[in-house]
Amino acid sequence: KHLNKEGVKEVRGAGIEFSYPKPISLVKDLVKGATFFSKKGIILDFFAGSGTTGHAVAQLNKEDGGNRKYILCTNNENNICEEVTYQRLSNIQEDLPHNLKYFKTQFIEKDDEDLEYALLNNVKTLVELEHAIDLEESDKAVAFTLSEIRELDLTGIRTVYVRQHSHALMGKEDRVRYEGIELVDVPEYYFAKEM
Repeated sequence: KHLNKEGVKEVRGAGIEFSYPKPISLVKDLVKGATFFSKKGIILDFFAGSGTTGHAVAQLNKEDGGNRKYILCTNNENNICEEVTYQRLSNIQEDLPHNLKYFKTQFIEKDDEDLEYALLNNVKTLVELEHAIDLEESDKAVAFTLSEIRELDLTGIRTVYVRQHSHALMGKEDRVRYEGIELVDVPEYYFAKEM
């Protein structure tokens, strides 16, 4: 039932050449089994190759109305991420619309003196990944300091992701201003140098 030659046909159909891809039917069966009761969840593939996992999740959601999300990771050996994984998922976007974002990271040495600031620059991205949202195209926002909380334009905003420490410092006037807006605490470990 789950033949590799089917996987080869599928990636070629998505405009990609790749040796030994998994067939979509195999991954769909695995995802379906793991999300049988709720048709939602986050599917994590740490060894993304041709992007079959993302393709299978998008196709399965279309078939059964599910709300599954996926995260694919790769070390980008031989430019596999840019030339194969991302390209395949981009090519199927018209038939299987899904939220496709590409993040490229680099290794940061733990003894780097600027580590804390490097991590702070990525907290917004971490919030987007954890909550499967796009802060640029939504009714959501972030405010990590008390001054950001007080200066944030709340027009059209329904949810604000705030640093727990700053949330605790909010006064009565701040709480009145945020009435009717959901405040979601961002864990303090996002801001810790030990992360």
